[in-house]
Amino acid sequence: MEDLFTRELLKSRVDLMIQMQRALACRTKRQKIKLAREWKAKYSELMYKELIACAKDKRVRANIANWENDGRI
Repeated sequence: MEDLFTRELLKSRVDLMIQMQRALACRTKRQKIKLAREWKAKYSELMYKELIACAKDKRVRANIANWENDGRI
């Protein structure tokens, strides 16, 4: 059970890192709106709001996008 939890947590962190890398790659308002729409369609309302909040904060966005994924949490 704990192993499953650990894998799910790692998966969640990697997904968040990838989404913030995608946010960093957006250069235009149109790209940002398209990404936000994708998030809204894919994630729960709570997760969507969290992604938007992270993406709006330069420091948070960059820190998450640059996490090192070494297979551990």
